[in-house]
Amino acid sequence: AFPSQLAGCCILFAILVVAELVRPGFGDAAFDVLSPGAALLAKWLPVFFVPGLAMLPLAPSMGSPFEVVKVLGVVVGGFFF
Repeated sequence: AFPSQLAGCCILFAILVVAELVRPGFGDAAFDVLSPGAALLAKWLPVFFVPGLAMLPLAPSMGSPFEVVKVLGVVVGGFFF
């Protein structure tokens, strides 16, 4: 199955390109309007992983302590970068 997120990104890209071709500057204006929302979602993206992380202790095997530290490092580090 084709990932719906990827399809959405491709459709949005195509719409912005067509808008820029039909009316120069309109694609850039639409991008400027969408950028603050995208930045907010990108900043809070690690929070969306919290439900999965809350279920992590119930997993059959968590792996080594080093693996747990790596997962937490990615989530915490992703909040700042």
